[in-house]
Amino acid sequence: MLTLSVGIVTRNRNSDLFRCIESIENSIDHCLSNDVKIQIGKLVISNDGSEIVMQNTRYSWDVVEGPKRGIGANRNNIADNIIGDFGLITDDDMEFPLNFMMESVGNLLLVNKNTILTGKVKEFDEFTPPTEPDFWGYRRNRIESSQRPAGFTDQVTWLPIKCFSECKFDDAVIYGPTEMDFAYQLIFNGYEIRYIPELWAIHWGKNKSSVTINKADMEFSRIYYTLRRYYIWDRSVMKLMLFRILEIPRLSFALLKIMGLKGILLAFQSFISANINFEREKHSIIAKVRKAL
Repeated sequence: MLTLSVGIVTRNRNSDLFRCIESIENSIDHCLSNDVKIQIGKLVISNDGSEIVMQNTRYSWDVVEGPKRGIGANRNNIADNIIGDFGLITDDDMEFPLNFMMESVGNLLLVNKNTILTGKVKEFDEFTPPTEPDFWGYRRNRIESSQRPAGFTDQVTWLPIKCFSECKFDDAVIYGPTEMDFAYQLIFNGYEIRYIPELWAIHWGKNKSSVTINKADMEFSRIYYTLRRYYIWDRSVMKLMLFRILEIPRLSFALLKIMGLKGILLAFQSFISANINFEREKHSIIAKVRKAL
């Protein structure tokens, strides 16, 4: 029997959160009513917002205080509070179909405990499969189900809970694509990522990351993760050098077209902040990698 846990990271958009909770509970009910043998380890909400008043829930949800240091730290807080064989760490603006748990269990029973199963998201009636980062670190390279990718869809992914003793989301990232770096950590530690198209959920937060208030954090995290990728995981001096030389003019031009002169300032701020953070952290990071070897 599989023991599954579910964690929701939230900044307290209550209407979205309770829609997400209800869809997960409905999916669990549907699974159990069809005699699919699972055990629920923990259902946890890591709350980075204001107080949540739980009401009309059928299952026991633990609401734990979030670290309030951003999305990376909040996901780690979930990882510290779930138990069992596999865990799903999702966002508060997701809605899961009725057969999500049944499809999950059916596929999880076919894999070993070193396998990550990822799915796709539905946004505005369009399905988006998981992606790998391109040269610049953007989520652009779509993954096919036949691949063994270096990427996953963070809101629709079952992770072996034991992996959290070896891999951590980066606390430096306030807002951004946390799964980019985490995927490389998983592969380095011997885990395999598989894309299962039957696993999917609706993402109601489409385009929230594109608003100006989050743009600086998004660009910082992308640049920071790309620096880590070329230095630690790819170990490519050439790619690291090229990225550092070309990224400032490329990003400045791209943001100038959509934000005007503010875009150039944002590009420089994001690039400099990412490089400072990378230089501060890289020696301790590479020491951990060498120790793991």
